[in-house]
Amino acid sequence: MANARQRGEQLRAGLARLAEENTCLANVRGLGLMMAVDVVGAAGPDPARRHQLIQAAFHQGLLLLGCGQAGIRFSPALCITSGEVDTALDILGRIVD
Repeated sequence: MANARQRGEQLRAGLARLAEENTCLANVRGLGLMMAVDVVGAAGPDPARRHQLIQAAFHQGLLLLGCGQAGIRFSPALCITSGEVDTALDILGRIVD
C-alpha cells in the first residue's frame, strides 16, 4: 500500500509537470495509481491526438488506455517501481513533444 501511495504521488506530480510544459495535456486527476490526463487542442478535447499519443507510446513500449472523450488513463500494477514511473513519464514527455 505504501508503494502504491508513493508511486501514485510520483505519477501525479510528473503528469502535472508535463501538463504545465505541454498545452495539449490538461486536467490531471485520479486516486493512487489510477490516474488520467486529458488531451486537448485549441477547440477543446482532441480524441484524434489522444489516439496518436497512445499509438506512439505503444511503439515506445508504454501501454496506455483511452478513457472518456479524450483522456489517457494510467493504471499500472501496484508493485511498479520509481524507475518504471520515471520511464513512463519520460516516454510520455518525448511523444508529447
